[in-house]
Amino acid sequence: MQQFYIPLLILCAFTPGMYHIHRTTETNKPVVTSNPTPIVVQMHNNNDNANAAQGGNASPQTTLYATLEQKMNNLQETCTIWYNNACDKASWFHNELYEKRYHLGAGCMATGYCYLSYQCYKAKNLIKHRSSWCNWKQTIDIQHLVSTPYQEVIPQLLTDIQKKYLLHTCHDTHTKLKTAPFEQFIKDIYTELALLKRYQLILSWSNKLHLSFLFSLCYNYDIIQEKINRLHLLLDIFITWQTQDLLK
Repeated sequence: MQQFYIPLLILCAFTPGMYHIHRTTETNKPVVTSNPTPIVVQMHNNNDNANAAQGGNASPQTTLYATLEQKMNNLQETCTIWYNNACDKASWFHNELYEKRYHLGAGCMATGYCYLSYQCYKAKNLIKHRSSWCNWKQTIDIQHLVSTPYQEVIPQLLTDIQKKYLLHTCHDTHTKLKTAPFEQFIKDIYTELALLKRYQLILSWSNKLHLSFLFSLCYNYDIIQEKINRLHLLLDIFITWQTQDLLK
């Protein structure tokens, strides 16, 4: 009996240690989840679907970008062609001007001379005509007209305005005098003033530059200034009368 108990006691003594070793071994083993492979495959499938979706969305954007890029390239080519053509034309124009500079200079000088001569001619004809307003009351000194009250001068002035404009007949039967007499009078006064001032300016500069021999300047500076002063006097008299008439 003693021989039977001794092995049994030894087995009972080693049983807790073996159980502890078995638990430790089970704990150190790696944890394996169930069915890992299908999950990994599913993740790859999801990634592939996302990439495919992104590729489908990016295709129209890529096409639009390519279209815009092509249009920009075409526009750049067109602008380059226009710029080159403009440069060629500008170069040709510059060369033509340089080659014909003497002809152009002579033409400009001739045109300017003709214009100034024509202005002098118009001013001289204006002064010669007795019906011009710059010759109104020519026999009376301008200082005497200035000292005379406008009430004494305005009746004769209004009479002359009526004779010149109300009795005016047009050669063209289809046209009529559209402006009122007083408005036409003011317009003619300013026209004569502008013409005489241009003549005076030409006279002044031609004397300064010693070029008066180029123009047939029949009247000196003082005569022209007297005509200008007479026109200003007529304008002042008329405006004064009209203002007083409106205030009544």
